[in-house]
Amino acid sequence: MGTVPALPARENVTLTCCSTLPAHAEEDPLDTLVKRFCQIDESPLRTPPTQSPAEIECEHFFRETTERDKETGRYIVSLPFRDDIFSLGDTYETARKRFLMLERKFEAAPEFKAAYDSVIHEYLEKGYLSPAPLVDSDNCYPVYVIPHHGVLRTDKTTTKLRMVLDASHKSSSGRSLNDILHSGPNLQGDLFAIILNFRLFATALSADCKQMFLQIIMNKRDRRFQRMLYRFHPQEELTEYEFNRVCFGLRSSPYHALRVIQQLIADDGDSFRLAKIIASRYIYMDDIVFSVMSEEEAASAANELIELFKRAQFDLVKWTCNSDSVLSALPSSYKMSEPLEFDKTAQFKILGLSWDKSCDCFEFKVTKLDERCSKRIILATVARIWDIMGFVAPVVLFAKLLIKDLWLLKLDWDDCPPQQIVETWKRFCIELPLLNDVKIPRHLGVFEHCVVRLVGFSDASERAYGAVVYAHITQASQVTTRLVCAKSKVSPMKPLSIARLELCAAELLARLIKRVHDTYDSRYHISDMYAFTDSMVTLCWINSSPHRWQTFVANRVVKIIDNLPAANFHHVAGIDNPADCLSRGLTPERLISHPLWSQGPSWLAQDLSLWPITNTDHNTIALDNDGIVRVATVKTARGTLVRPVVRLCPLPTQ
Repeated sequence: MGTVPALPARENVTLTCCSTLPAHAEEDPLDTLVKRFCQIDESPLRTPPTQSPAEIECEHFFRETTERDKETGRYIVSLPFRDDIFSLGDTYETARKRFLMLERKFEAAPEFKAAYDSVIHEYLEKGYLSPAPLVDSDNCYPVYVIPHHGVLRTDKTTTKLRMVLDASHKSSSGRSLNDILHSGPNLQGDLFAIILNFRLFATALSADCKQMFLQIIMNKRDRRFQRMLYRFHPQEELTEYEFNRVCFGLRSSPYHALRVIQQLIADDGDSFRLAKIIASRYIYMDDIVFSVMSEEEAASAANELIELFKRAQFDLVKWTCNSDSVLSALPSSYKMSEPLEFDKTAQFKILGLSWDKSCDCFEFKVTKLDERCSKRIILATVARIWDIMGFVAPVVLFAKLLIKDLWLLKLDWDDCPPQQIVETWKRFCIELPLLNDVKIPRHLGVFEHCVVRLVGFSDASERAYGAVVYAHITQASQVTTRLVCAKSKVSPMKPLSIARLELCAAELLARLIKRVHDTYDSRYHISDMYAFTDSMVTLCWINSSPHRWQTFVANRVVKIIDNLPAANFHHVAGIDNPADCLSRGLTPERLISHPLWSQGPSWLAQDLSLWPITNTDHNTIALDNDGIVRVATVKTARGTLVRPVVRLCPLPTQ
C-alpha cells in the first residue's frame, strides 16, 4: 500500500493494492489447472464483475499517462506500479545463471538455438529490443533483469518459438516485478458469447493481431524494468538488452493490449462503422472472431478492420473465412491455412475445440491420455479438457463423476483406486480419441426472414444434473435444429432429493437459455423460448407462488422466473429428454451413437404444431411442504374429488 515513488513526470500518481496473478510457467501446476477448468466450466453462467476501486484507479492511471506517437499513431503506455519500486532487489545474477542453463540447452538442441537467435535478431531489427544504456552510478532507481526461456512448438506453421519472460521471478528482496505491478481490469472478451455469435450467421471470419503486445511502445522511463540478457555465441560477453515495447510475461501486458484497442476504437472508430462494432465485441486475446449475414458485409468488415488497426500500426493477419470470394480479396500474406483454435493454452490441453473452414464445422482434437490411474492423474487430465460450449458435456460429466467417486473413497492423491474405477478410466482413455470424428456444424442456419426459437431441456439424477439448449430455425417451411450449448453439474456431496435436483436443473436451464437469448436477440430476433423438464413436481413448484415453499425451493423458483416466465416451461417424456445424458454421463462411444444428443428428440425437427406440448392444470396437484405429491384434485361431472396420487402422467393435447 502507499504511493508510487516519484519517477520523472509522474510524481502525483498513486495506485493501491490488487490481487496477484500466478507466475507464468511452462507447465501449469495442478491447482492452477483445476482453477482454470472451473473458470471455463462456469463461463456460460458468469455475470460481468464490477470493477474494484484498485481497477478504477488503474484505469485512471492509463488515461492520465497514455500518449500517442504523432508520426506512427502507436500508443505509448507506462507500467502501472501498485507498490514501491524500491522494494525490488537485484535479479542480474539469477538471470545470468538462468541464461547459462539456457545456453546448455542450445548446445544439445541446435534447432532450438537457431529459432531463439532468429527471434532475437527479428526483435532487434524491428526495434522491439535494443542494447540497454549503461546505468549511471548516481542513479538510484532500480533495474529489473528478467530471466527468460523458450517454448518450441513444431505444430505451428508461423511462430514456432515463443519466448517466455519470467517477470514473476523473485529478486534478492523476495519480490518480483509482477508483485508490484497492477494487473488492471479484466477486459478479456467473453469467449462463450463470442463463440455463440460466431455461429449465428452464414459467413464466418477470424483474424489474428500480429505481435499485438510488441506494437505498443513502452515509456522510456519504464524500460529499465524490462531488461534481459543474451548473446549469440558463448565466447561473447553477455549483453544486457531492454524491451522498447510492451512485452510478454508482465502481469499488466494483457490489460495494456486490450485497453489500447479500446482507446483506438474510441479515437478512430467513428470512421469505421462495422469495424467499431466488431472490434468492441468480438476480440478474445489477440483474435477477432465473428460472423455476418452476407459475403458483401464480410468483405467490408474485413477491410474496415484492417484499416482501423493500421491507424495504430497493428497488423491483422491469418485471416480465415468459409467464403473463398471474401478471402480472395485479401492479400495472400494475410491468410491462414490451419484451423482456428479457440483455446490458446494448447500445451495444457487434452481435448480442445477448433474450427475447420473447409467443412465449416467445429471439431475436437484429442491428444493421447495417460492411462495410469490415480486421483492426481485423473484430476489433472480432466482439468485439461476444454469444452466451453458443452458440445461433449456428457463425456466431460462422465469424467467428473469419476473424480467424485474417488473423493468419496477418501483416497490419497497417489493411491491406486479400486479395480472397477481403474478399468473404467482405461476404457475412457481408449475411447476419448473417438471424439476426433465429431463434427459440430458452425452455422446455426440463421438467414434473413427466418424464425428462430430456442428450446431447452433439463434433467437430474442422484449423481448430476444438467441443461441443454437447441436452436429451432424455420425458413420457408424448412426446419433446422442445432445443438447450441449445454451445461452439467455434479450433484452436491450433501444428498438432495431428486425433486430438488430437478429444480436445480430447471434453474440451470433458465439461466443458460436466457444467456443465449440475450446474446442473440441483439443481433437477430428470437421469436420464442421453450423449456422442457420431465419432472411434474418441478413444474408445480415453478407455476406456484414462491412464498408457499420452503427457502430452498422458494429461492430457486424466484431465480427461475426471473430468467424465464413460468408459462415457458412444459413437460416432456423422459424418453424424449436429451438432458438425460447430462444427468448420468456418457462414454465417448455412447455419445457418438446417441439418438437424441446432437439434434434433440425427433419431434423437434417438426413444425411447432406437432410438438407434444401438454396443458396441465398445476393447481390440481397438491404438494406437501416437503415437495412430495400425495393427492390431486379431480373434477368430474358430479363434483370435485380428492384422490391419492400413485403416478403423474400428463396426457397430450392432441
